[in-house]
Amino acid sequence: MFVYKYYGLAAFVVLLDQWTKWLIVKNMEYGERIAVVDPWFGILSHRNRGAAWGMLEGQMWLFSIVTIAVICAIVYFYHKEAKGKPIFQVGLNAITWWSNRELYRSFI
Repeated sequence: MFVYKYYGLAAFVVLLDQWTKWLIVKNMEYGERIAVVDPWFGILSHRNRGAAWGMLEGQMWLFSIVTIAVICAIVYFYHKEAKGKPIFQVGLNAITWWSNRELYRSFI
């Protein structure tokens, strides 16, 4: 039963991430910054078409292949190694969220 909660939590986090990005794109100008806890934390509207800090821009096919492999490995490890290990499950959940987010980004 916990498996469904795990996938549900991962789906919720991915949807929340996409919703907040949509809000920023629709309501902020490119380059606009909103200070949340000034000067340490703010929301900045920008575009990134590559990996971290724009690396490998235009190479989304590579990211898609790697991401699919990571998701398959996570599902395998979850079912083989993470049962009864809540900390491991939370870590795999975080990686799944990131992987699904990156896979989604590679197709848009």
